Amino acid sequence: MNYYGSVFADDALWVSSSRRGIEVRANVSALFLEFMDIQFNKEKSSVMGLEWQDGKAYDVEQEGWSPMIYDTEEILGTGEMQLAFFSSEREQGAGFFHGRGHISDGVGVPVPKAKLNKGVRWLGYNWSLMLDKDSVKEDLEVIVAKVARQLKETTVSPDSTLYLCDLVVWGRLNYKAHVGVFNREEMEQLEKRIRHIYLEACALNKSLANTVVNLPAGLGGLGWTPWYDRLMKNRATLLNKMVGTATPMGFVLRWAVEQLHKRVASGEPVGRSGRIQEYVAQNRRNRGRWLDQVYLWMEEKDLVLVGGSEMPGAVYGDVSVVDMGETEQERAVLRKAAAHMGRYWLSQLLGCSDVKVITPSNVPEKEEWKAIVEKYLKTRKGGRREPVLSLDARAQAGAVAPGDVVIYQEGDRKVKLMLVEQRRAGKVSLRRLQQRVLSSQVSIEKGMKAMVT
Repeated sequence: MNYYGSVFADDALWVSSSRRGIEVRANVSALFLEFMDIQFNKEKSSVMGLEWQDGKAYDVEQEGWSPMIYDTEEILGTGEMQLAFFSSEREQGAGFFHGRGHISDGVGVPVPKAKLNKGVRWLGYNWSLMLDKDSVKEDLEVIVAKVARQLKETTVSPDSTLYLCDLVVWGRLNYKAHVGVFNREEMEQLEKRIRHIYLEACALNKSLANTVVNLPAGLGGLGWTPWYDRLMKNRATLLNKMVGTATPMGFVLRWAVEQLHKRVASGEPVGRSGRIQEYVAQNRRNRGRWLDQVYLWMEEKDLVLVGGSEMPGAVYGDVSVVDMGETEQERAVLRKAAAHMGRYWLSQLLGCSDVKVITPSNVPEKEEWKAIVEKYLKTRKGGRREPVLSLDARAQAGAVAPGDVVIYQEGDRKVKLMLVEQRRAGKVSLRRLQQRVLSSQVSIEKGMKAMVT
């Protein structure tokens, strides 16, 4: 049996794929602690369960089952764990999520269950597979309320109050807020309660303009740094430090940047196109994503990370579909269509004749999208009946995206119809299309040609 989990000092977190499995892990932990003369604290332990029943996520907390901690002599007295056996509840095999039994028929002490949306406390964080988006915010509100009471009970000078707010209060909030998703308005609601205490210490009105409050002391202001700016600065620093590293975090950040680039869908490197604010404003998600907020803040402050690359799939002289729009409304239509089709470049929309656009049937707002694209092509060609993009430019290795259908030349005369499956490190993996059946995988190396159809 493989045990997955994490242990720090006297705190442990275990993961299992079944209910009986988590009972085994808890009782083995209890045995180990007994050998070390450490008491297993059942009252401070808790368990969460995420199962899929009838195709939907299910919280085990909603029913009466709880894992049990048994007397070690009862289940381990012979030197081996004596398990009550139920063939349908093995850790491997179908249906093990639905087990109702326990590892022993004896009397045990139930471990309290925690709700998935609230999580369990571990090393100062609420940990869960489905943590509610408001959980971190609620934690911060509790901290701010507690600190505000403490600051009001102790009268100190304005300088000392600012010191406490900067280093003590923000120090307690920072590491929690770092993993949450907060917009500027939400951070302002948390901040103003503490900021008002500082203004009271300065004998100033709470309604004093933020421009004056946030102005550096050397320029005649109060030197207060907005919490949202502090938070985004820390995130941008983390991004700059880790995004290029060969670490799991570096890999995740690079993947997240690539996904953001696809959502923004501008041809330039993400963060340099000036389209982040436009994309976030058009996005229905009020808070945005963690990385969206960082890049939006950097765009507002005119900060750009060194490096970055264009979206893959472009040919020489290509233009991104979104950049063909002249107004924000046009770009919103183009961005929605590009995400729906998975095609982000003009070259991916042109037919073999290279004089008109192939309009897929499933394009959102099809007629409006078609009118915008045709208007751009008319402006680009200037009335000339010539290819928008030359065939030589379009037939180059790497100038395709997964999902493209290409004509692959084999030998002097023979050509085959291929489907692009993967593009990585200058190589394009293809599968032959023959009578709607995929076969014979090949790769296009640098220097070879493939024409997008």
